Amino acid sequence: MTTGPVTPLSPTVLLVEDDDSIREIVGEVLSSRGYEVLAARNGREALEILRRRSIPPRLILLDLMMPDMDGKQFLAEKRKDPAMVPIPVIVLTAAGRTQVSPELEVAAWLSKPVELDRLLATVAQYCPAPHTRKNAGGERVVSADRIGPFLERRKRELLTLREALASDDTEEIRGIGHNLKGVGGGFGFQQIGDIGARLEAAAVARDADAMRVAIDELARFLDHPPQPTRIP
Repeated sequence: MTTGPVTPLSPTVLLVEDDDSIREIVGEVLSSRGYEVLAARNGREALEILRRRSIPPRLILLDLMMPDMDGKQFLAEKRKDPAMVPIPVIVLTAAGRTQVSPELEVAAWLSKPVELDRLLATVAQYCPAPHTRKNAGGERVVSADRIGPFLERRKRELLTLREALASDDTEEIRGIGHNLKGVGGGFGFQQIGDIGARLEAAAVARDADAMRVAIDELARFLDHPPQPTRIP
């Protein structure tokens, strides 16, 4: 999948991220600067894209925690292919710096939720942007017509969260909380990011009461969501 209009000279970035909303945010801001953005939902899809392209991307943006093949497994496979080894990798993670160990051999890492000005500046170090736009930092970058679908996805996740809580599936809850932590701010809903962080922490601690409180707070928020903040 390619995001946004491109030209034959557009530098290509491969974005590997399992959360649809994060792919939308990062893909939209990069394509607004003239990058061609290829998207994969996990490491296995990313390897397939790399193997079928005659011209490799200039840069890879990589999430670490993904289903099927996670970021660390992808990096291990990438190191086996001489054609892929030279492609620099920037890790995007909500897991913290401790998860980005030196043996991963990545060019840089960025913490989720990603500050857009820092994202663009870091990408530009390894893949200069074709054109620029003033001060994207701290802004909501998704278009208004994507806010509704974003909130609808969160409502569907509420059902999954309640079912997971009832069945004591803390790994499912942790995964959803992890993604919410990384995605909320980019759509102008920092409260969702904060709830996601608490939900992830509660799942790791297996604290059923804290998980229930966070899920209920998310439900109340989605019943009457405020206007997103920092609208461009």
